Amino acid sequence: MSIRRFALWSAAAVTACAAAAGVVSALPASAAPASAQDVFVKTTGTTELSPYAGIYVGNGFVSLTGGTGYWVVTATATVVNWGPSDYYRCRLTDADGRLLNTSAAVVGNGTAPGNAGSGSLVVPITVTGVVYTGSNGNWVSFGCGHDGGNRPSRVDPGATVWAHRSAELAFS
Repeated sequence: MSIRRFALWSAAAVTACAAAAGVVSALPASAAPASAQDVFVKTTGTTELSPYAGIYVGNGFVSLTGGTGYWVVTATATVVNWGPSDYYRCRLTDADGRLLNTSAAVVGNGTAPGNAGSGSLVVPITVTGVVYTGSNGNWVSFGCGHDGGNRPSRVDPGATVWAHRSAELAFS
């Protein structure tokens, strides 16, 4: 199985899991019009994060279709951890598994035994990246996880992924 085919299969699995977790997409993947300039997804339910280190749980997924070009993608999740603090990371990846960008924060109780340092119990984490879509389109997945083990934590409802098509994106 090719990486792209596996990624597309994985996307279907992520979409099914996201639907079960209460993720709502503004546009179904097959219905995004060719002229779309913006695609927006917002969760309606809580997403429980894995208690195990290094496991990223999906918080949103956008399908980008309608020809070639660059999209700027911004995603935000409010991470909650009432236990010992840990490093939490949220990331954007595309259909080929490329990491577009990552953001991190220390979330949790900094005075509890086994903590990873001073942090807040509830922290919004925002990550922005750029993705190119070819004639077959592309998709972007937004996921969050943490570095330490055995941390019961979650992403609150209202996590968002917003993709904007940029006709004249300049890199510096």
